[in-house]
Amino acid sequence: MIPLPYEPSQEVEVEKIRCPVLLISGEDDQAFPSVEASHYIEKKMKEAGNSHLLSRICYPGAGHAIQPPFTPLCRLLYYSFPGFKERVWTLFGGEEKAHAAAQVDAWKQILIFLKQHLVLS
Repeated sequence: MIPLPYEPSQEVEVEKIRCPVLLISGEDDQAFPSVEASHYIEKKMKEAGNSHLLSRICYPGAGHAIQPPFTPLCRLLYYSFPGFKERVWTLFGGEEKAHAAAQVDAWKQILIFLKQHLVLS
């Protein structure tokens, strides 16, 4: 799916987002161009004057599925995409040590983000 797929009719109008957003990407994501997508979202939100709502974190060496800490790295998955009849092998990427570190840090960053934006003072 790299480069970023583009179908104008399916584009989400991220520039209309009016709430805080946290984007987390792995730089070794081999399933989806998540880093490119996060750059695009950042650009669209900046153009709309909403960049103050966006927090973006990219982890070098991390793959696609940045899950809670200590979840095993899944580099390859055999599953079916919605709308497709046949199952396919999908590369998720990720280097074990870098991906594990990303999961630990991402979890901390998610909790900070949620506490900052959801907890009432």
